[in-house]
Amino acid sequence: MEYMEHLDWPWPVAWVRTWQAPWRRIPAPESVEHARFAEAWDMAQAGAWQAARGEVRELLQGCRDLPAAWNLLGIAELHLQDVEQALASFSVLSGLAGRDVRPHNNLAVCHHRLGRGDWAEAALRRALQIAPSHPVVLGNLMSLLGQGEVGPDRREGHRLLEVVRRHIPERL
Repeated sequence: MEYMEHLDWPWPVAWVRTWQAPWRRIPAPESVEHARFAEAWDMAQAGAWQAARGEVRELLQGCRDLPAAWNLLGIAELHLQDVEQALASFSVLSGLAGRDVRPHNNLAVCHHRLGRGDWAEAALRRALQIAPSHPVVLGNLMSLLGQGEVGPDRREGHRLLEVVRRHIPERL
């Protein structure tokens, strides 16, 4: 299953103005938080996931309502194979991100990695309620179906396939 990083840092002013509404709460460019987030971002880009996780955790101790920081924390935790912690971070993010599919998709990835196919399916269904034709979410749902990780029998797989078929745009 594919998770969605959205690691498009640095954030120029024009980008901040066009960012999706649920994610607008980012550190102001002149703030200490912005500098700390930028540092964590650079660490992540360099593959220093442990250091990035530490920096983001410190940042979030002082400012807990930064969706981009929770997302980066969850991604770092996934890279470090700390799936339970990633699940916790993406859970917080889902409460901050409003109607954005990314946290739900990333929750599904965590559940999948933990062997919880039914929970992964539920998270993907929440994402599909928000964006019925989102390609990554649909791809993950099909992947989950193809691996036979949901449902006790083939009927469950057929039911899930019908859900996916209802949400695939006609042009595909």
